[in-house]
Amino acid sequence: GINYDRNTGKILTLDDIFENKEEALDIIKTYILKQCEYPYYQERLFEDYEQYIDDVLAEEYWYLGTEGFHVISNEYVLGTYAAGVFEFLIPYSEVKGLKEVYQPEGAYIYPMVQGADVEMDLDSDGVKENICFSIKTTQTQVGDQIFDVPECVLTINDQDRTEEFMEVADYYQESISEYYYLVDLDKNDQYKEIAICDYGSNDNSVTYFIRYSQGELKYVGTIEEIIGGETCSLSGNGSVKAKVRSDMVETVNIQYSYILQNNELKVQEQEWYPIDVSYHPEEYQNHSILKEVTVYTQKDTASEAKILTPSDGTVRFPATDNKEWVQVQTQDGTIYYLHVTGPLEIDNAGIPTSVSEIFDNLLIAG
Repeated sequence: GINYDRNTGKILTLDDIFENKEEALDIIKTYILKQCEYPYYQERLFEDYEQYIDDVLAEEYWYLGTEGFHVISNEYVLGTYAAGVFEFLIPYSEVKGLKEVYQPEGAYIYPMVQGADVEMDLDSDGVKENICFSIKTTQTQVGDQIFDVPECVLTINDQDRTEEFMEVADYYQESISEYYYLVDLDKNDQYKEIAICDYGSNDNSVTYFIRYSQGELKYVGTIEEIIGGETCSLSGNGSVKAKVRSDMVETVNIQYSYILQNNELKVQEQEWYPIDVSYHPEEYQNHSILKEVTVYTQKDTASEAKILTPSDGTVRFPATDNKEWVQVQTQDGTIYYLHVTGPLEIDNAGIPTSVSEIFDNLLIAG
């Protein structure tokens, strides 16, 4: 990990970010050793891993993430090559002596390794709840073949609440994070939320937020990103930003804003969502017109129509309402509006047409 101060461009060292480096590293070391006792790590570590813990806390093997302080342990340090790289995530609330300028912004986030218990007062009643989320593997036999089947388990105060969780969250049983999280979406209310990350049923990452109060679980909402994702941010004042996959004319990312209202995380509707194609190769950001296509001068099929042809050159798609319209920008900067009638299907002069028949260089996820 290489960390830069974004104001100065200077490469940061542990001495730069801590008031007292040695004291901070002792605390971090203790926390890592505690994590190593969890089932997630135990079968992957050397028997005498404790004596190598100082090798993990080297200068270049850490970074400051949105969800905690990351420490990287490469192959052969605490475990075999086959065990892979370990990445320990320490909650900022456990990292002492971090200089104020490097303190995290946004919501309180407390990551916990799956399968490990954590105690926290979730509803401000003065009593700490004991929470644990894990993925357990069972085996099932189909004919002569035996398959491993992952199953999630959520317990609160030693009571199994998995069934209730599954009723409100379409959990796909394949978490993409070794952590679950306790977060405070809005520091101005009395609750902290349990956040659980997962692959969705269509392989899109999701995070479910639930609350626990006086013995009852309540579903708060879902975002289509995992905590710690590069475009995911929790303000701590009830607002959340996260990317959403859109398949209007090609597979792209747009960003949704959510607000916590009446104990529910609701999307704040926008007329237009800018389309992010920064991760597309340059040659896939411009699209030639393959055959005539009808576009409109306004976001209305009753507005003036215009026919774009291959001679108009390439176009881009700057924004979408993610419902039925996509902006089309021509080479001279003019914005027109393309009417979408279904996923990857447009209304071309009254004829439903696949976008692939109209534009080239489209990146469409399978």
